[in-house]
Amino acid sequence: MYRSRAASIARQAVKAGITIKSKFLVTPGSEQIRATIARDGQAEAFENAGASVLANACGPCIGQVGVGFG
Repeated sequence: MYRSRAASIARQAVKAGITIKSKFLVTPGSEQIRATIARDGQAEAFENAGASVLANACGPCIGQVGVGFG
C-alpha cells in the first residue's frame, strides 16, 4: 500500500479520536487518480476520517458543491 502524507494524517486523526467539524471533500484530478487512491487505500483513510471522496468532475472547482451537500 502506497502511503501519502495526507492519508497518513487522516489515519492519525482517526486513531487519536479527532473528528472533523467541517466539510471535508477530496476531489481527485482525474479518474486515474481516483482509481489509484481507491486501490492504495487512501480513499478509505479519508472516508474513515469523515471525508467525501468525489468523482472527477468540475462541480467542486466552480463552486457547485454547496448548501445541502453531506
